Amino acid sequence: MNITFLIGNGFDVGLGLKTRYPDFLENYLGAETKSQSIFLLKDFLSKKHKLDYWFNLELVLGESTAIYKRPSDFLEAYEDISNELRLYIEKQGRLVHGSDETRKIICNNLADPFSLFNDRDISLLLDYLNRFNNNNINSIDWNVNVLTYNYNYVFEELLNCNPSAAIFEKKNILGGTIRLKSVKHAHGDCDGTIVLGVNDTSQIANEEFRKQDIILNALMKSKSKIASGDLDLTDCANLIRDSNIICCYGLSLSLTDSYWVSLMAQRLMSNDCRLLLFEYDKDGAIEKILKHSKYRSAEFENNFKENLLSSVSSDVLSRIDKSGVKTHIFATAKKGLFDFSGTKFLTNKL
Repeated sequence: MNITFLIGNGFDVGLGLKTRYPDFLENYLGAETKSQSIFLLKDFLSKKHKLDYWFNLELVLGESTAIYKRPSDFLEAYEDISNELRLYIEKQGRLVHGSDETRKIICNNLADPFSLFNDRDISLLLDYLNRFNNNNINSIDWNVNVLTYNYNYVFEELLNCNPSAAIFEKKNILGGTIRLKSVKHAHGDCDGTIVLGVNDTSQIANEEFRKQDIILNALMKSKSKIASGDLDLTDCANLIRDSNIICCYGLSLSLTDSYWVSLMAQRLMSNDCRLLLFEYDKDGAIEKILKHSKYRSAEFENNFKENLLSSVSSDVLSRIDKSGVKTHIFATAKKGLFDFSGTKFLTNKL
């Protein structure tokens, strides 16, 4: 059985790192402005209020193409913000250090992502998992892969070992063994080229720029990975295509990541894949409501599913049974996954 964890910025935020978009924006707007092209972008960003998520920045980058006449001017600004972002995220990542204790927490969570779901969902998931137990010991063993959308190496640092050397002290829920096969970066990393941009040309406001390969290779995510010579895009996509369980944690997949959401939707059309959504519950608001109004849990779960599927591309959406796909998605807003409280993993030294 193949289990793939998709890890987003919520993982870093949960550790206490200042890696939200507003954190970076404040830092970026205060940095030295080296040219008029960069000034135009900063001015454009400063006028976009109450943008809380990274996909907001990506959409705004697509919108900002409208204020530039020459591709070279936009690319100068784009490369400036990309480089500043890479350096900022790298600096935040250096605040984290791993240990045997943090490795154990990660391994335990990778081994059991099911416990935070309600009793009904756990029962349904167990029924699904037991289908793989056909008196064949290999069928109950798990191959775990991690696909991180973060640029830094925080996950690897807390894992505190080469992924292939990770040791899972306990068996999985079926009694099989667990092997961590790989940790891959879907959007690049701080040591190389980071991927920052839109999903497709419709999100680029300047229609002339939509025809420019140099713009598309920088700003359109799928093309930027290929243009940089990065073969991980295919490898990452194949991880999702081969998954029997997909777990999304700390990830705000939106229209700028329609490619990935559409991949998951297509995989969920099959009866041998399930998606586990770990939703962010800001200030515990959902938990407070459900404490006294549990009947609303179905409402929240459906909203989570609808929100995710709203980012599926129109061509894929026309080919899938949306109601059927939703039965293969399980959602929870309960906290507890990748909880490092009580462990010392942050340092004040940079």
